Amino acid sequence: EFDHISNNYIKYNDKYQYKKDGYIIIYLNNFDGWWKENININKINDLINKVRKYKKNKIILRIHKKNYDSNSEIKIRKSIKDKNTFIDKQNYKWEDIINNCYCIFIQQAKTIFELFAYGVPLFNLDTIMNINYYPEMYIPINKLDKIDQHKIDRKKIGRAHV
Repeated sequence: EFDHISNNYIKYNDKYQYKKDGYIIIYLNNFDGWWKENININKINDLINKVRKYKKNKIILRIHKKNYDSNSEIKIRKSIKDKNTFIDKQNYKWEDIINNCYCIFIQQAKTIFELFAYGVPLFNLDTIMNINYYPEMYIPINKLDKIDQHKIDRKKIGRAHV
């Protein structure tokens, strides 16, 4: 099944695919949904500060469509202290994100497998979300400025999750 999918639909890249000056995407789950007990949106600035220790790229907080008009979005807008961080209401297409990003911080989304296969560098949202079902897919944050130094066998990990 894995070989069929990887040969016909999603090509697994052996190398990371990223744009050095591309966006750093923080892909947020629904604050009021399934994971709400595990998300602490008050720690978004903590995550941004961790990122800034390693990279100065533009950060895009991609919020869930169910949070567009919520108090959570307003709270995030007021709390963001980093001037090079913006909120995206899913205006960017996935192709644009994949082609123009440096990396993505993501957790518990079905798109994680597709992004992983394409070679997009993935980082954990553990600063704001305390669940991690796929630790082997993530690069440690201390490698944020040295992505290529983190070696990973994408096909082996992909096979384990099909």
